[in-house]
Amino acid sequence: MFIYTLINNLLFYGDFMIIFAHGDCDGICSAAIVLHKFRDAKLFFTSPAGLLNDLKSISNEDLIIVDIAITSRFKDEICGELKRISTNNMVMYFDHHPLPPGLNEMDIPVNVVFRDEYACASELVFRYFIGDIHHDMGRGMLYGCIGDYRDDTEFSKTVLNCWDKRELYLDAGILVEGIEGAGKRNYDFKRALVSKLSNNIKPSLNDELVKYALNEASRSDEMRLYVKGNVKV
Repeated sequence: MFIYTLINNLLFYGDFMIIFAHGDCDGICSAAIVLHKFRDAKLFFTSPAGLLNDLKSISNEDLIIVDIAITSRFKDEICGELKRISTNNMVMYFDHHPLPPGLNEMDIPVNVVFRDEYACASELVFRYFIGDIHHDMGRGMLYGCIGDYRDDTEFSKTVLNCWDKRELYLDAGILVEGIEGAGKRNYDFKRALVSKLSNNIKPSLNDELVKYALNEASRSDEMRLYVKGNVKV
């Protein structure tokens, strides 16, 4: 069954939508914003090192890639796979990492490239698909901005003025610590987390996430005290 969806004057027409996202706070928040727009999308977590092999698994699906850098080592092969996929399907690439030497935005063979090295992927995805600074998903965008130390752009500061900063930074801290505490390869937990964030459920209302966050905060402080008492500079 083909999907024909018109978003921002772009036609999505694959069997279904796939999201490739990084598993950190920015990647998770970016994926949540995309999932908010494409409720039936299938989410997979990947990394710069794993992107090439994951692209090879795509056949007739539309694809949105968020917060995944293109590595120098595999840039030619990655571009080859992107060209293959975008020949018959919609492919969009949102990222803020520097491109490898010899590659510029015009060389990336996809339908849409949206990059800004001064913003985070969450901001880029939000600006492209939503744009309204008063939209509820602006809060999810800001979690990603804070988690990636990109909460000082003009756009993020404008959106931040729409929210209570104290509550927002509390939730962002819980999200960052909880993701770290859950473990990098806890993909089922991360998918469930993205689903909750896509429905604008605050991190502080996610009991499992809060538990991970508290354990990670305790572990981090123990490490800080150990380093302070045992390492001489």
